[in-house]
Amino acid sequence: AMSTMKGLKSSLGRFMPEADAELTSMTQTLGGLMTDSLSGDSFNTMQSDVSNEETDAILQEASTVAEQQTDEKFPSIPTTTPTGLPSQTTSNSMNFLE
Repeated sequence: AMSTMKGLKSSLGRFMPEADAELTSMTQTLGGLMTDSLSGDSFNTMQSDVSNEETDAILQEASTVAEQQTDEKFPSIPTTTPTGLPSQTTSNSMNFLE
């Protein structure tokens, strides 16, 4: 974007001198925005304005909504087998070693 604006500035400046000043101003503004965004100053300022309590409340609410949606979309794990017996969580294949 910066190179395009510089190219326009040199081309238009010959025909419209007032465009040269406007493009110079726009180039400086864009350069300043890029510098600020890369330096991270704007992010740190934004981050310090938000309280930890507010952040925790938002995260808790998001967790609750995600849990509800997960419960709606995915079935729960059955606790009994199709025969009605409780399912086993450990394998009996190695019981002969005991």
